[in-house]
Amino acid sequence: SFEKVQADPVRPQIQIVYDVATQTNNQATRGNIVRITGARLNFDPTDASQGAFFIDGAGAATRASVYERVGPRSVVLLMPNLASTGTFALEVRAKYPFANALRASDYRSTISVL
Repeated sequence: SFEKVQADPVRPQIQIVYDVATQTNNQATRGNIVRITGARLNFDPTDASQGAFFIDGAGAATRASVYERVGPRSVVLLMPNLASTGTFALEVRAKYPFANALRASDYRSTISVL
């Protein structure tokens, strides 16, 4: 007999978040260049529902609006000037041609925003 197994949906995977100016992982300074590396990170930067989103403790998400590079393994962006500093979650949201829904990364680390 066979058992049907539900596969996890394909989604962006963040491995490293790197503040280029301070040369620090899991940190982002407002106004600095930030590099995200991982897998399946490509998205349409002109679609406001897709991109890199910084989420504060209250759940409010701020999308980065300036992207230097968007590729499957790397995203380089200008860190948005968030209203506050502190600890934020990071999500990369993308739509894939084979999926109807927006898919979000599941990055378990937090980012220190300075």
